[in-house]
Amino acid sequence: VLLHGAFLTGASFTDLIRALGPGETVTAPDLPGHGLAPDPPAWTVAAMADVIARALQGPAHVCGHSLGGMVALQLAVSHPQLVASLTLMESSAGTNDTCLNRMGTRVSTALIRTLPTGTLARLFGLDLAGGDRALRRDVERAVRAFTGRRAARRGIWEATATFEAWSRLDEVRVPALVLTGALNPRTAAQARRLQAGLPEARSMVVPGGGHLVPQQQPVRVAQALQAFWDGS
Repeated sequence: VLLHGAFLTGASFTDLIRALGPGETVTAPDLPGHGLAPDPPAWTVAAMADVIARALQGPAHVCGHSLGGMVALQLAVSHPQLVASLTLMESSAGTNDTCLNRMGTRVSTALIRTLPTGTLARLFGLDLAGGDRALRRDVERAVRAFTGRRAARRGIWEATATFEAWSRLDEVRVPALVLTGALNPRTAAQARRLQAGLPEARSMVVPGGGHLVPQQQPVRVAQALQAFWDGS
């Protein structure tokens, strides 16, 4: 099960699913409040995880990117019977763990609340995709889908900004992979803390990948996932 990042959809994993090949049974649902999925009953990561849990048929390898990683982590804590292994890609157990991170979260929250959707789309595209024009267009298109959905846009970000599970990492009793992109140093410290806190965790840095590592390096990510799943 692949869970995407904030303001994206399950379609963001298209290249990764193709790279995983027909030997893997993969689902990539839209997170609650994204794409075609209804809004969650509350704008929290826990509520999103509960919605995903109701759709799962049994234990699965759960892999989440960014916000999707938070949802995956919450799923492993609150619905452990549904998680066979956990992969966190460019993700975190909360963005308020240090003074610098708290400041960044407050600034981002202010921008999300006040800027027009088109402006946010351009900022997200430039920040996340950089010089990759095709990927930048994909990100901008995904964010622009929230035009006229200000409450959802704010709710998704509030869920991200208020999530905290650092104190519960030791409850995760399945193999875990913490995966980051080499081109995004902003997540390196949190990745190290995740690996240290998760009892059965290993880590990997993907060359050539930034925050959008599953889109930027789908083949390398697929190889890492398959090796991890085979050994779990």
